[in-house]
Amino acid sequence: MKRLSLGLLLLFSVLAVSAQLRWDVKAGMSIANMSHADKDAKFGYTVGLGADYAFSEMFSLQTGVNFTSKGMREVDVEDDWGTYDKSTYKVFSHYAELPVLAAVRFRVIDDFNVVLNAGPYFAVGIGGKEEYSNTAFTNDDYSLDLFGDNRKMNRFDVGLQYGVGFEIDNHFLVNLTGQAGFITPYKNPYNMMYGDDGKSPKNLCFMLSVGYRF
Repeated sequence: MKRLSLGLLLLFSVLAVSAQLRWDVKAGMSIANMSHADKDAKFGYTVGLGADYAFSEMFSLQTGVNFTSKGMREVDVEDDWGTYDKSTYKVFSHYAELPVLAAVRFRVIDDFNVVLNAGPYFAVGIGGKEEYSNTAFTNDDYSLDLFGDNRKMNRFDVGLQYGVGFEIDNHFLVNLTGQAGFITPYKNPYNMMYGDDGKSPKNLCFMLSVGYRF
């Protein structure tokens, strides 16, 4: 009898937790840059698997695993005395990310909620390159592995994530998300070399994604 009672209690606990926990998938685009780097934004991607654990109808904890591309770019075109010169500098960095977000949900009308969330994110670099090309001086062209043996970047990143989301018909999701890194991804001495006014660059990213919650 004891074992049966314990088994039923465990079963009910699992069912209660599963009722509060919902999974979702999402995909979209990222617009990334780095602070203090004086470069242009770079377009990329974001995809992920998310989890929403509801403490109540209003409050929940959101987390998951996201794969996001970040970096920066700069294109410089010169045409002096009939000589065309174009240089292109790009940083492609790809991260696996774990956000831990506190979320507040507001019901606007039936089957339409607005969700505000914020919290830290933790990221690990899984690949990336720094590339430079010049049409006038091709000997200056290069391509470097950012996270390789002689890497310029540390793999670990941490920062603040914040956003606003829209839940439609209890399943469909639209999310606007921002991220601001707390630490520079560059190793010494590159952290100061790539910065501006003596300040090390840090990851910045904005994302637009759509998703489906099961």
